[in-house]
Amino acid sequence: MKTTKYIFLILMVAFMAACTEPIDFPSDQDDPYAVLVSRPMNDSTVCVHLSYSRFFLDNRPTKPVSDANVVLSVNGIATVGTYSEAAYNMRGGYVFPVSPQPGDSLHVSATIPGYDHEVSASTHIPGLPDIEVLDYVVDTGRGVNNYDREGSYYYNDNFYFKVRFKVKSPQDDAYYAIRVLYGDIRRETTDQYVWDTSRYEDAYFSVNDPIVNTQDIVDVIDGYDGSFYGDEMLFSNETFRKGEHEFILIFSLVPTDLIENYSQVPVRLEVRSLSPELYRYIKTTETEVSDFDELFGEPIQVFCNIDGGIGIFGGSSRKRFAMPMPRYATFSHNDGYYFK
Repeated sequence: MKTTKYIFLILMVAFMAACTEPIDFPSDQDDPYAVLVSRPMNDSTVCVHLSYSRFFLDNRPTKPVSDANVVLSVNGIATVGTYSEAAYNMRGGYVFPVSPQPGDSLHVSATIPGYDHEVSASTHIPGLPDIEVLDYVVDTGRGVNNYDREGSYYYNDNFYFKVRFKVKSPQDDAYYAIRVLYGDIRRETTDQYVWDTSRYEDAYFSVNDPIVNTQDIVDVIDGYDGSFYGDEMLFSNETFRKGEHEFILIFSLVPTDLIENYSQVPVRLEVRSLSPELYRYIKTTETEVSDFDELFGEPIQVFCNIDGGIGIFGGSSRKRFAMPMPRYATFSHNDGYYFK
């Protein structure tokens, strides 16, 4: 029977921190775990990365496993993966010519030469998120004297953006991740620039809402209200199951040249529906994990769903929502970056 497990990659961190004498670690550490990491997403080919866990004091880079037999089943139809050194952001991985769709059930298994256990896991691709953008406001200046209702540009003024959107969640349990993306700028000629909608950058944004606000004793002492600030906001529909909820997010962009009229910047709201296991994995690693999931060797508690090893196999569905034509108005915002 498959069991969900929490793993502790080291159990004596507190004890070690209290010691004043040098500690000699034995060179013959326990055999490492096989690590399987894959985050399949709708309309994207699947990639599976395999490696071994490291002792937490070992700073050597992890080496991928390139000689395994990896099989991916989508709704019961199996496909054997092909290893590519260029996969998984040049870290190496097994690629599958399969693009799962919302509602698909996925199972992955890997047989590694010399490793005693088969490594396996299951997940599903959740339904596409249902989002409605209700309002999009651009504030083009800090003061009345620098404000133009037509969105005129003022050098060295921040542009502030406010997006009001509604999340509709008809199901019992749903998990989401929100990002804000803005188009890059590209030089066409010596004196002509255009917005490059083939490349998008992440924007840091803030949301003051009870669903995502957190507050600890440090926040109280520093006078912070616990509002979310970051480049990816995670939340569940625990408080609005089979209902809907409105959010307001605010972000700012600082022009660096006269040609950057950010009142016209293309903005996308990226929303992902997450499988329960992927949501729990990200929540337990959101302050520790890099884009490459290189955490299996660190002394932190990590949610895993891999049988016969450790790691994560979790699905998601992504949808990007383009902003409507903005309206220009002043609104209340925090003039500066918020650090929690």
